[in-house]
Amino acid sequence: MRTRITMIICLCLLFAGRASAQGRKRSGQSSAGHHQCLQNIIHTSKTATNWSNFQETVKIYQQGKKYYDALKSVNNLVKDARKVQQPS
Repeated sequence: MRTRITMIICLCLLFAGRASAQGRKRSGQSSAGHHQCLQNIIHTSKTATNWSNFQETVKIYQQGKKYYDALKSVNNLVKDARKVQQPS
């Protein structure tokens, strides 16, 4: 959520800069600066999306590990019970 707000603020600042520069002649340097800013916003957006996906993957992994560990402990308990049950 915080990343989206930051991205919206950056976009507003980007467009505010363009609105104030409409009466002046554009220079290549200004245009390149806007392009770099836009590239940074895109990169930040992709990074935030990837981080969100990564956090979701970690969460799923931890749940799976928890269930696996519980299943393994039950399996070990059953093995031990069978060993005790078998005649020597």
